Amino acid sequence: MPALVTGVKQIDSGARQLATGTRQVADGTADLAANTPALASGLTEARDGAATLGDKLADGAQQIPQDDGTERTARADAVSSPVTVDSAHTWAADSWGEGFAPFFISLALWVGALITWLLLRPLQTRALMTSVNGFRMAWGSLNSALLLSVGQVLIMLSVMHFAIGLNPKNVAATVLFTLVTAAAFFALQQFFQVTLGSAVGKVVIIVLLMVQLASAGGTYPIQTTPSFLQAINPYMPMTYVVNGLREAITGGIEARFWIALAVLIGIFVVSLAGTSIAASRKRMWSISRLHPALSI
Repeated sequence: MPALVTGVKQIDSGARQLATGTRQVADGTADLAANTPALASGLTEARDGAATLGDKLADGAQQIPQDDGTERTARADAVSSPVTVDSAHTWAADSWGEGFAPFFISLALWVGALITWLLLRPLQTRALMTSVNGFRMAWGSLNSALLLSVGQVLIMLSVMHFAIGLNPKNVAATVLFTLVTAAAFFALQQFFQVTLGSAVGKVVIIVLLMVQLASAGGTYPIQTTPSFLQAINPYMPMTYVVNGLREAITGGIEARFWIALAVLIGIFVVSLAGTSIAASRKRMWSISRLHPALSI
């Protein structure tokens, strides 16, 4: 009997669980029935979206270009290197020497003029005792120096061509510009020595040489030098010598060459005129001039 009672209790408990599950199934069935229209609508939208996606993919596939191997390679090169740089030289120099030569030519001409004025007098003393005007006095001392400058230029350019191998693209312009440079340097140094005196004038010439070596832009671009040197660069004679000779040697005769030539001619004319005026004023003699405290 106890086993029978226990079995009946188990049957009763199972019946109650069955009733609870039946009610849950009924509730779920009701929820399913309520949500069936929304599910049907969602399935319809999904079907329409899938159809639209398929159409767009088909249209996109038709727009893809049918490139061959060459075109694909070209497109890949364009993507990998979108920007390229093409360089061209209008007036190319054959070597670094052609770029440095103008600097050393101007240096040699400046030093050559200084050495010449160590041998010659910038102004003849006897001329001051005559009635000739200042220009004739200045020119009388300068013309003999200019003859020596022609020899200096010819010897220097010959050695640079035959011994070093410098081959200017425009020989006539190179020779002409070098002669004008020598004349300008000689006249400028004469002006310093006549107006400032022999000793002071030579000191100024040497100081100006040192300044020009750093500010002429002959070895390095002037933009890489200190601001002070960049500021005085346009006022240094050697700057225009370097610019003009570079164009003459490489063959590209452009505006800078003519500007440099005009500046050097201007230096020659102004220096000669200043020397002429200073020579005229030196006609007045004093005790200090007759017996100088220092002579070189």
